[in-house]
Amino acid sequence: MIALATIAGQVPDDIFPHVGKIKDLIETGSVITNVWGVKTLVNLAKSDQNFYPLLIEDLLRLQRECRNIDFAKRAEDMWEVIKLAEIPKYKNILEERKPSLSSATQKRLSRVIEKLKV
Repeated sequence: MIALATIAGQVPDDIFPHVGKIKDLIETGSVITNVWGVKTLVNLAKSDQNFYPLLIEDLLRLQRECRNIDFAKRAEDMWEVIKLAEIPKYKNILEERKPSLSSATQKRLSRVIEKLKV
């Protein structure tokens, strides 16, 4: 999965046909598979305007369901791909979870939220 995430932005048309399998592995695989599978989806969404609308709801759900320990890192990976229309929804996901996170994680998350201001 690490290799797929690494090349997803370079050969998105070759990887996107397998996005269903990638999503399945995100749900059923190890923590590493989950983390790098999400990065693969993020890189696909970044790389091609046509893929973004097909992936954004899954990406938002995966952020919402993310483990606390990975929550800020996932937000740091995802914020750049979020388009203007989804910023309010995404910020809401981040703000809702913020109180349950450690103070260090809250600081990291605050920096991401600040970058989302328009």
